[in-house]
Amino acid sequence: MTIAFSADVEVALSGMITQMVRKNDQVLVEEMIMVLDREQNEAALSEIKSMINIFEMIF
Repeated sequence: MTIAFSADVEVALSGMITQMVRKNDQVLVEEMIMVLDREQNEAALSEIKSMINIFEMIF
């Protein structure tokens, strides 16, 4: 199943994925994928942004 996002959302997700992979945090990447699978909407993007903000505060 493919989820369609607007171009802005795709760019944001791509940047977040790149950032997480660079920080070598596979768990966050896996959580993000689970969130997208479960929510499939803008709420998922909001949750991902929150996860990244928390992750950046910790490190």
